[in-house]
Amino acid sequence: MVTAYQRKQQIIQLLDTLPEDRLEEVIDFVEFLHTKHTSPQPAYVPIALGGLWLGISADAEDIAEVRHEIWGAFGDREL
Repeated sequence: MVTAYQRKQQIIQLLDTLPEDRLEEVIDFVEFLHTKHTSPQPAYVPIALGGLWLGISADAEDIAEVRHEIWGAFGDREL
């Protein structure tokens, strides 16, 4: 099993092999990861659609028909 210390040493060894002009890119990425890890994540809040489908019914046949319209000619044309 690889320890956290060993992983950090591996990262340092790889950093030592990078050209100096690429280190800024590494810093940006590590800062991104740090921000992502330390920033509070917003709680999931479902959005009520407020009756968007009210009064509309669709059975299996309707769904099959729409799928056929969407995908029926998929791959038939040449680019």
